[in-house]
Amino acid sequence: MRCYHCGAGNVANYLVCVSCQRPRVIGPPPTVGAVAAPAQVTPTVIPAAPPPTPAMPISVPPLPTPQVVVSPRPAPPVIIPPGAAAPGASPQGGLLGGGRFARDSTRYLCAAAQTDSTYGKALIEHVVEDRVRAVASSPGIDLVTVLKYALAARRRHIIRDVLLVLTAPLAIILLILPAWAIVFGEQLVAQYGVVARRLRRHVFDPAHAPEPTRVRHQRRLAEIATHDRGNATVFPAYAPFVGFGPVVEAWSFALDLKHAAPDRTLVPFSVHDLYDHMAAGLSAIDLPGVSVEERVFAGGMDLQDGGDPRAEAELLPVPTDGPLPTASPGLVRHLREKTGGRNRSYLAVRVPGWSGELVVTIFLRFAHMPRQGALYVEASHCLLTPVKARYREVDRLRDRPTMRQLGRLALVSLVWAIPRLLQAFGNIAGLVSGPWADWLRRHADRRAIVQERSFNFGPVVSPRELASDQRFARYFQELDKEMYDKLIERQVLDLLTDFLERHGVDTTELSRRQNMILNHGVIVTGQGTLNAGSIAAGQGAVARTVNAAARTFSGGRGSGK
Repeated sequence: MRCYHCGAGNVANYLVCVSCQRPRVIGPPPTVGAVAAPAQVTPTVIPAAPPPTPAMPISVPPLPTPQVVVSPRPAPPVIIPPGAAAPGASPQGGLLGGGRFARDSTRYLCAAAQTDSTYGKALIEHVVEDRVRAVASSPGIDLVTVLKYALAARRRHIIRDVLLVLTAPLAIILLILPAWAIVFGEQLVAQYGVVARRLRRHVFDPAHAPEPTRVRHQRRLAEIATHDRGNATVFPAYAPFVGFGPVVEAWSFALDLKHAAPDRTLVPFSVHDLYDHMAAGLSAIDLPGVSVEERVFAGGMDLQDGGDPRAEAELLPVPTDGPLPTASPGLVRHLREKTGGRNRSYLAVRVPGWSGELVVTIFLRFAHMPRQGALYVEASHCLLTPVKARYREVDRLRDRPTMRQLGRLALVSLVWAIPRLLQAFGNIAGLVSGPWADWLRRHADRRAIVQERSFNFGPVVSPRELASDQRFARYFQELDKEMYDKLIERQVLDLLTDFLERHGVDTTELSRRQNMILNHGVIVTGQGTLNAGSIAAGQGAVARTVNAAARTFSGGRGSGK
């Protein structure tokens, strides 16, 4: 089997190209400017983006970050998951029509970094400046572009804070008028000098994102781009699927493999055969933008203490440099064969919708125990909801503000004048003591890594989850979420049934469980509350777990959730 871009030969069902060393993502190759056809296709390798070809023009300026040409009317995006770059995507996270990133969601997060100082500060402090912890996955988001706008906003905020401190005595004498004028001017530049001019739907271009002025920030953004494309997730605490949204539904069951079907003979198989069969079949789901990949999940507290030695050696070769973003095919196969442990491998099936505002990901895991003659199947449904409504206000801005918008902005600036003036003193003090505080933090991290071996390498924040709303923006989004879940579930169970039948296993029990999963389950409506770990009823029933996050996103009719 040949690599899609570099053309190197590989063994059948390989995981990483022997030439370009990029993990294999199963699915049809996307085309520039159009959604990849979801017809039945053979698994295709999508490695990292090669040098541009004449068919895909990319304009590269003499800056460290490549720039790409944006299609004037981009087609609905095909989001390629972390671990591979779409054809035409730049190494720094470029955007092409039908490319790797969702246009609208990226725009909204760029606007959030410009208008919400708390959000922008969290991105800079916990993603850009923290070089030891892992970077949370941001499905469908051009994270590097978002961080560029966050860094640009911080430069503007520093100028604002310096002016506020310098004019503080004058502000007291003139009843805060200078402070109000400075805050109003900064807000006017943010809203109409940056957001309205660069981030509206018809003018947004990642190639025009403001470049970092410091070399260390440029290098750090290049590192973050590689982390966001990796196939290894390091999670900080309880929830493993960090970056993909909360688990809104989960189900699992165990199958007896000791009984053969009538007039059939049991044919032995390995867990690798099952994973390859499922990956090839799931890539052909008739849903736009569907992607399939295999991800490794490791606990941030377990990489140095109590985890898998092989995972620690590969993902954390130099502890003081932080975890690596990519797991080798050998580690993936190793974790497939383990039925337990703190580090695990999952098959991830992701479907984006609504230009990346709705992302459904189902994580599948299969544990094959041939000695017991059993197969354990596990599925976890994760959901990323649309970004917060206030971050979508960019779509309502015009080239120039109206008198009503100017009046509203002036009133908001007046309300925030005193708080911003008081915060300015703390911000300037933090800026002056920043190098010393940064040295102390790095020293404490190094001590926890080298001496105490108790450092948590998991990310502190997830940029995409931090910007997510707690409700759907459209009723159709809720319906589409259910459609994606049901279609993927049916395909998973049909593929599993087909695989077991090919190996002579009696699938009667699986058929009963399939009916329960597809047609029944626990439904909570209105203000109802369910306090149970799992519920099962009737012969062959399957227990389904619905957590608090699921109830958040499935409120009663008319609730707007």
